[in-house]
Amino acid sequence: MNFTEIFIKRPVLAICVNLIVLVAGLTAIKSLPTRQYPKSDLSVINIKTAFVGASAELVKGYVTTPLE
Repeated sequence: MNFTEIFIKRPVLAICVNLIVLVAGLTAIKSLPTRQYPKSDLSVINIKTAFVGASAELVKGYVTTPLE
């Protein structure tokens, strides 16, 4: 007898097993600890931009400041 044949021959057993799995899943979801504000560390991102022929002030004004 196959594993699946048990559930084909006994549909009430299949429904009960499904309900047990569903109730166990819902119980597990409710018991998971959650925090309103999860702990996060500060991240640093490095971006390299090329603006050929521009001065430092122009790059700062048109590229660096909008990216920040």
